[in-house]
Amino acid sequence: AGAGEIIVRDAQTYEVVRIIKTERQRTRVITTNPEATLLATGGHDGTLEIYDLKSGERKVQQHLNGGWIEYMAWSPDGRSIVVKLSRGSGSGVSVWDMEAGELVRKLDGNGSAMIFSPDGKWVAAGSRSDNVTLVNFATGHVQRTLEHATGRRVRALTFSPDGQQLVTGGDDDTVKLWDVASGKLIATLPTVARVHAAAFLPGGRFLLFGHKDA
Repeated sequence: AGAGEIIVRDAQTYEVVRIIKTERQRTRVITTNPEATLLATGGHDGTLEIYDLKSGERKVQQHLNGGWIEYMAWSPDGRSIVVKLSRGSGSGVSVWDMEAGELVRKLDGNGSAMIFSPDGKWVAAGSRSDNVTLVNFATGHVQRTLEHATGRRVRALTFSPDGQQLVTGGDDDTVKLWDVASGKLIATLPTVARVHAAAFLPGGRFLLFGHKDA
């Protein structure tokens, strides 16, 4: 994202297919709905904006009273966006309802990273203090806490395609694999530096992760 614009490229040809103009000078986070027809953006101005990816038309512009938008995650059914706001009266993790067009409730926890499980039942939320919480999305309450997940700040979270396992990564130079149902640690994989990103390839057999240069 450049100053005042979001660039959309074709993933196969890398050609620019659309430039979406924004009033925001710095876009911090972006996420698409499951159908990849809508784009949600957020930044330091605390404004949630949603655009039609085909036309570039802005559908939603809503200032959220909570400092800046740190993270966002779109639910698998496309009906909700979980938004992490920092500071202000609206700080914390809230749920934006697409149909209602407003924040409808808050979730327990205060994540430094967030992701939905593939079935939409869980929201995994990392923290700056080592733990990961599994929040029941329907109730908004913490169902389980995974302790000592990364040593310090949690920076990367990803569910396996079947939703049965959760991978965490962060500042302790490891990737950890957890069983979601029991909350038990399955494996710890060493890396050469702190982990910033993780993702399963389709099928769930291979795991990718990215880290800062050692």
